[in-house]
Amino acid sequence: MGTVMGMVIGRQWAKPEWVGQLMGLTLKVSLQAIKADGGGVALWVGDHTFLSLTAYSEGQVTPMLLRLPDSLLQTLTQSPITLSFPETLWLPAHRPYGQVLLCGAGERQQLFSLVWVGRHRSSPFCHEDQSTLERLAEGIYHLLLPVVPFYQEAAVLRAWLEMSLASDIPAKLERSLAFLLELLVQIAQSKDGAVILADREGVPKVGVACGEGEKWLTVSSLRLTPFPVGWIVRLVTDPQWVGLLAVRHPRRGRSEVHQTLSLLAQAFQTFVQWSHQTAWLDQLIWRDPLTQLLNRRAFLFRLEGEMHRATRYGYPVSVLFVDLDGFKPINDLLGHPIGDKVLQKVGQTLQASVRRYDLAGRYGGDEFVLALPATPLEGALVVAERLRTRIAELTVEEMQSLRLALGASIGVTVANPSSPLSVSEIIERADQAAGLAKVKGRNRIEVLAPDQTVQTVSAAPTLSRDLWAGLLQYLSHSINNPVGGILGLTQVALQDQTLPPDLRETLKQIEQLALRVRDFSHRLARQPVGQLLQEIETFERRRQLPSAAAADSRRAR
Repeated sequence: MGTVMGMVIGRQWAKPEWVGQLMGLTLKVSLQAIKADGGGVALWVGDHTFLSLTAYSEGQVTPMLLRLPDSLLQTLTQSPITLSFPETLWLPAHRPYGQVLLCGAGERQQLFSLVWVGRHRSSPFCHEDQSTLERLAEGIYHLLLPVVPFYQEAAVLRAWLEMSLASDIPAKLERSLAFLLELLVQIAQSKDGAVILADREGVPKVGVACGEGEKWLTVSSLRLTPFPVGWIVRLVTDPQWVGLLAVRHPRRGRSEVHQTLSLLAQAFQTFVQWSHQTAWLDQLIWRDPLTQLLNRRAFLFRLEGEMHRATRYGYPVSVLFVDLDGFKPINDLLGHPIGDKVLQKVGQTLQASVRRYDLAGRYGGDEFVLALPATPLEGALVVAERLRTRIAELTVEEMQSLRLALGASIGVTVANPSSPLSVSEIIERADQAAGLAKVKGRNRIEVLAPDQTVQTVSAAPTLSRDLWAGLLQYLSHSINNPVGGILGLTQVALQDQTLPPDLRETLKQIEQLALRVRDFSHRLARQPVGQLLQEIETFERRRQLPSAAAADSRRAR
């Protein structure tokens, strides 16, 4: 397994006092749930090194720095592991453990926290113990996210920031509230409790509850609701929101519950504030400003994390590549503001057509991507057809006047646990499937199976850049000359004050259309030759996809 080192720390981290108390509380709950003799919680501080925030083994143990080898870290990213004496000697303890259950938590392949529980006797841990520790380790990790900067060096803070921003903030908020509730009812030994986040007026927005605590989810305002007898309640107030932690508890032993509530209220406030700040940064860094979908970098980053989870837990991930049909005429003839309006509508349609934990992003221009975790091919095709139908129904008023229509060529592929794909491979296959849909008639769905090979296609026709530039100028003038004549005749006719109103309106529409076509011809003349060559090569590659698909079909037969 490699050498594991432990040493007593010499430097002091400027950390909030309540963090250590909170980790001690969570460790106490973990030891009770798994019936262990001791354990600890450690946080990654960079370079394979973890700082033990709290450790207990027949009393508190001095914090230590733990350096783990690559082999152990890679194993921990997959699932909890069991260590037996003498492999347990590196863990901080007053007496060596006979058996230790060790679990890591983080994002993608990067661990940010470690949790371990140990037994002095060589008593093995069961599968239920592993599941319990994995759940507790995930909850501890979420609570630690806002306080990581208090412990880490500046050199590793960027990784923490990127990981935080790449997370699903609403999902992490809900999981953290659920973990706070679990801690609260465990300490209070109660079956009734609630942890709720409300808006500034006190109207509940997000929350978790158990037993009779569910009634708190339906109150009109947390600020105005009287506290019922037999409940211990703590309100956390902020100018932008209100939080509530409540648990039903008898009068005896209430002092410990009050102390727990104060500690959990501090964690609640810190996590909600971090969520608000991270959501703002998420909007600034990871979102496409036009559609509010994930931008390309954010989508690929999160897809990579989803692929790692899919490999670990054995479920498929489907990817849809959506290439709009008919968008270029809309953008060229109606102008970029109308094109932007159409893209915004498409973004809203994509987001409304998938689940909250699915990924939806703008890949570039009029291309979009979606990732559907735990969705086989059959389910992905249902989503694809729903998207295709809804996009075909999209329109804006300006499109109707010119009878322009929108559509979508959608490529679908799926990565199964039996045939895992990298992020670049699954995106490329979905893109190729969308190209196949384009050349087969547009506004349709095509599937490229994980085991289907795609033959290399020839490049675009080779002509000199000067010849391409001359061709662009020729096409521009070929369009502009007749359009200029139509525009001149129309403008002369409109000077006649005796024209009937309906004829004048028709001539005005012709004039507007001619102006747009002329604008298009001018932009065509200014089109960069390199961009044109790239588009021609992409078209040529997609044009030849059907022959490659047919060859695969013949080989399969």
